[in-house]
Amino acid sequence: MLKNLFIFISLLLLSGCAVEPVEEGEVKPEGNVPAPLMGVATQMTASTTAPATPIDTKIQSGRSSRYKQQDHGNATASGEVYDMFGLTAAHPTLPIGTYVRVTNSIKQRSVVVKINDRSNDGKLIRLSHRAVKLLNLPASGGFVKIQPLQPKAK
Repeated sequence: MLKNLFIFISLLLLSGCAVEPVEEGEVKPEGNVPAPLMGVATQMTASTTAPATPIDTKIQSGRSSRYKQQDHGNATASGEVYDMFGLTAAHPTLPIGTYVRVTNSIKQRSVVVKINDRSNDGKLIRLSHRAVKLLNLPASGGFVKIQPLQPKAK
């Protein structure tokens, strides 16, 4: 009896690891955009793909800022709700939906974030609370490099 119960619980736990089936005609994700920090990866799906127009992938350098805690839960320019624990950012000119690798210029730590808002605070990029913590930047911001990432061709 105990052995059967153990097998049942094991199968129940393993069923949670199953891969979701893909419907016919549904676009299957091409892959992940890896972030080298703490195993963080942002999956690009059909609804979150980067813009169809080619983007400039040149590296930009400048100062970053951080969202205020009171911004948590407010709407962003993309219509998404800002989540301070998500890996998102605001940029003045890059297209909404673009994925960007942000690197702390001093500590050489990097993370991939999604541009989902606009900023006009004079800084290169405004980062979510979690992105700032993962990059080990001071709360007031820091000097960063950003490189827009091109999505894989379908």
